[in-house]
Amino acid sequence: MTIEDRDHDQVLPGKVQATVHSEIAWCSRRRNTAVYRLANAALAVSALLSALVGCAAVELPPPPTEKPLVPQAQAHVGVYYAPQVRTAVESQPLFASDIGATSVAWFRHAFGALFAETTELADDPPWRSRDLPLQAVVEVESMQFELSMGNDTNVPDRVSVAYRVCLYPADGQAAQCWTPSASHAHQRRMIECFDIRICLGPLVEGTIREAIAGFTSSAAATLTARAWASVPGPVVESAVDRSKSPRVGVLWWPANPNNVRRALLSDVEVGLVRRLAAADLPVASQREVRDALFPLMEPATQPTDETAFAALIARDDVRARLARHGLDYIVTFTGDTQAAQAEGFMLCGTAYGGGGCLGFMWRHETTVLDAALWTVDGGGPPLGVRSTASATRITPALLVPLTIIPAHSRDEACDLLGTNIVDAINLREASQTTPRTR
Repeated sequence: MTIEDRDHDQVLPGKVQATVHSEIAWCSRRRNTAVYRLANAALAVSALLSALVGCAAVELPPPPTEKPLVPQAQAHVGVYYAPQVRTAVESQPLFASDIGATSVAWFRHAFGALFAETTELADDPPWRSRDLPLQAVVEVESMQFELSMGNDTNVPDRVSVAYRVCLYPADGQAAQCWTPSASHAHQRRMIECFDIRICLGPLVEGTIREAIAGFTSSAAATLTARAWASVPGPVVESAVDRSKSPRVGVLWWPANPNNVRRALLSDVEVGLVRRLAAADLPVASQREVRDALFPLMEPATQPTDETAFAALIARDDVRARLARHGLDYIVTFTGDTQAAQAEGFMLCGTAYGGGGCLGFMWRHETTVLDAALWTVDGGGPPLGVRSTASATRITPALLVPLTIIPAHSRDEACDLLGTNIVDAINLREASQTTPRTR
């Protein structure tokens, strides 16, 4: 097992780092052991439960209510969605979703920000045969969606989506077309999803979301180059309310572009939110932060380094949007768990009338988490600290493997990281000219 996303989870300057080492017992599974049979039984139960609860349609989350942060073209355009796009439905025995309606909702979200005014056009009469008082017509002409379901062992779930969107100016200029697409996969762990929709829903949502984010950014750049779009005017920033506890937004960054599910929710995020909330700090989830900054902070459109990230949150429109959500700080986190090869020995076997195991084995596990504390008001570089903790988990076996010392490296790493983030926030708050009343 390797550290997930390590190529993208660089240790950046000014970061909080928590490292937890643990040793976890490891019992090799042989096909003729009771352990193997129990695993097969658990897998069968998982499949049965998935079949029982996974047949209902999945309603994917709607787009954010706030407009995307892109320049807006001062134009009135017509919008037409081809029937093949509007009515697209994915229906499989364990997963069904109205992906056409979801796609239309996300495109409406994008068009509402890209153009000053939009009018949706009906099928009949065709818009090309009508004399419309519009400056252009944008048409979502086609959509291709594919969902391939895997299993809990060695075949990942795969989702891909592709669109064709064209802008037809009324003044006779050449049409401009875009072909946004996205494709992602996720390998389920054994009994990870008793309800298969828990795994497939975020994967489908993240894939569609990424494709629309790419289109929104590309279309905004094209409209600006054509002098259709105007740069947003001055933004009035909200004053910081020093009478309330600072609100903190958490964000996995830099996010692995190949893992959109984790960009919407992760176990590390859950652990950090729990620790920050225990310190009476209001917290905004990374979904809330990404929604507020759409399409600027998606895994495929995010800043690539600290300089670009600092420049982004220094933008007036970005700072105003974050202030509207009451955010004073952004905590960016990254990292994962690495497990080494098993050590020791353990023999398991069965015979007529019973079976058992004998031995003593362990496996090293390391969880490394990094974080940086950014101030929304631009109050200096990110603040960081470092902490290290260790734990041991071992399992001897005399007939039955029995864990005598548990170790939870990810939980401990999250708690340590959260504690250090709280300390960093308190240090930053104490340095303010006007202390906050909490």
